[in-house]
Amino acid sequence: MSHNTFKIAFDAKRLFHNREGLGSYARTLVSNMQALLPQHTYYLCTPDLGDNAYAQDFFDDSKYRHITAPTKANKSIWRTQGIVKDLRRHEIDVYWGLSNELPIGITQVGCKSLVTVHDLFYRYYPQQFGWLDRWVVGRKYRHAVSSADKVIVTSQHTHRDLIRAFPKVEQVEVLYQSTAYEDRQPQIDPQAEPYYLMVGSITPRKNLALVVDTYAQLPPEERLKVRIVGRLTKYADQLKSTMARLGVESCFEFLGQVSNEDLWRLYSNAYALVFPSRYEGFGIPVLESLTAGVPVIGSSRSSIPEVIGKHGIVIEYDSTESLRAAFIKLKETRASLLDGVDGHLKSFAKETTIQQVAHILSDLMHKA
Repeated sequence: MSHNTFKIAFDAKRLFHNREGLGSYARTLVSNMQALLPQHTYYLCTPDLGDNAYAQDFFDDSKYRHITAPTKANKSIWRTQGIVKDLRRHEIDVYWGLSNELPIGITQVGCKSLVTVHDLFYRYYPQQFGWLDRWVVGRKYRHAVSSADKVIVTSQHTHRDLIRAFPKVEQVEVLYQSTAYEDRQPQIDPQAEPYYLMVGSITPRKNLALVVDTYAQLPPEERLKVRIVGRLTKYADQLKSTMARLGVESCFEFLGQVSNEDLWRLYSNAYALVFPSRYEGFGIPVLESLTAGVPVIGSSRSSIPEVIGKHGIVIEYDSTESLRAAFIKLKETRASLLDGVDGHLKSFAKETTIQQVAHILSDLMHKA
């Protein structure tokens, strides 16, 4: 490639196969890079392309080239090791592991490497993992951060967590996430009844149980409907039983997974996003909510206050009393919480983040 154009390959398994979380992160970052840095050639590396509708834009051969596993290859082994032969064959300049890992042998390819570390949940909440999972994940992290030419983290909080866990790692840079909704206008329905919105996987970490317990303590007139977006799990059944026992089941509505269009409408018409998660590496629903002009009630833990800024109410960790007070306080402060939100959102805008990516790539490629 020329002095200023590069062949950039991404670990794109999550991009093609994960609807939320790491998949959403990968699709937003890669599409923003392709749009704003079109001079580079982009390779998407995945065991197979799949046929998921949310990834259809990335089948476009005019924008992206695809590297997939050989037909008879073990796809897992190919992704973690065999892919290095393909990177060498295509003379890739930069390989970016978008989901906490890099392939074995990446340092022998002759290209520069980046890895995005999203969080260190496995390390700081080990009780959520079996011992074998902790060992495997820990091994992948150690390899990735020791092999990468630069480690990308999505928040200042994750930066601090990473340095505590791997104090010898030096080449670390915070690159905030952007949201795919940033160019959209809110789709407000003037007839919509006010409701709180919760978005994310329905797991103990997201702490929906705190909202259920708090609602049992609220006067009936303070209980807005809570609409919950996220894949239904066995834990959701446990929560429904608790709601019934506490007599608040009518206050909660489980919507399951919804389309991007429906999610944007839900954000646009929410009274507030409620996000009491125990741990986040970033917290993309917070950014999406603020982009829709909707304030956030969020936990004081991990990266959440960093993304909220001054545009929400930060509650004490796991405190029903603090959450109850936030619901009541929001009535008085909701409008003022959005003052200056546009300035806050500039830190996460695609123009800001992709300009930073351009600097990262330039520095990376011009170092010996």
